[in-house]
Amino acid sequence: MSYAPPKPAAKAFDQHKRLLVIQVAAALAVMLLLFTKPFLVEGSDGHEYIEALGIGFVLVCFLGRLWSILYVGGRKNDELVTIGPFSMSRNPLYFFSTVGAAGVGLMYGSVLVAAALALVS
Repeated sequence: MSYAPPKPAAKAFDQHKRLLVIQVAAALAVMLLLFTKPFLVEGSDGHEYIEALGIGFVLVCFLGRLWSILYVGGRKNDELVTIGPFSMSRNPLYFFSTVGAAGVGLMYGSVLVAAALALVS
């Protein structure tokens, strides 16, 4: 039997690159919010419906994240939770955060901003 040297440990993922991408994406999102106008005129019925839909999305985000956090409770380190919101999604907290980010974009009155924020989150 021959001796095989141990394999080197896998290189850790560079978190600095990920954080830089997130910071650049956040800066672009802020620029998008500051320097663009919604397609629908503020005060029009369509604009108000989109804003109301955005408020609904943010409310769903809040309630969904609360449900997920309360459901997993202190069990997340002891067992793999596969019931409740975790039976529908492996990461319901991320899902509801994406819904909330889209809601913030809709509250601005823009479907484009909502899609961009949902993709970035």
